[in-house]
Amino acid sequence: MNLFRTISIRDASAAAYIKKMNEAREARKKMSVNLISPGNVRLIVLTMKQMITERIVSSMRLEMKACVIFDSTQDFSKKEASVLLLRYLETDSSGGCHAVERLLSVFTTEETSGVVLKEEVLGVLRKVGFETDWIVGQCYDGSGNIRKLKEMSVKRCWLGDVDPEGL
Repeated sequence: MNLFRTISIRDASAAAYIKKMNEAREARKKMSVNLISPGNVRLIVLTMKQMITERIVSSMRLEMKACVIFDSTQDFSKKEASVLLLRYLETDSSGGCHAVERLLSVFTTEETSGVVLKEEVLGVLRKVGFETDWIVGQCYDGSGNIRKLKEMSVKRCWLGDVDPEGL
């Protein structure tokens, strides 16, 4: 129940459910809702993802410098299965600084051109509030289409105006 109350802070449908539960409790009626329904499980997982992503970006925002790591491979359905990670410095409670690597997003796309993959990555970064000015390094392992796009514009970074030497 506490988890659902936490989720209700961010999600209107969870807040509506909490309201219904409270009304049913006051009226001494039994609720006929399955909290573990596929829709509710999906809501919980998506909310957890959002909270973790926000924590990653807020932690990375302290330094405003990060390396973007993108990797993809074609799955059995001929879609491009892709992951986007950030590598950045994080300060622990004792003041020590260490490098961390965090998974930011997993997505699929049917088109594998460098332009489409670039837009997917930029879309994820924009959605979480990551500024491309913070990029100090990039890695696109296994993304041949992106390498071709990079070769066509050596002076310009794949994701924006970043020093090409950082590539």
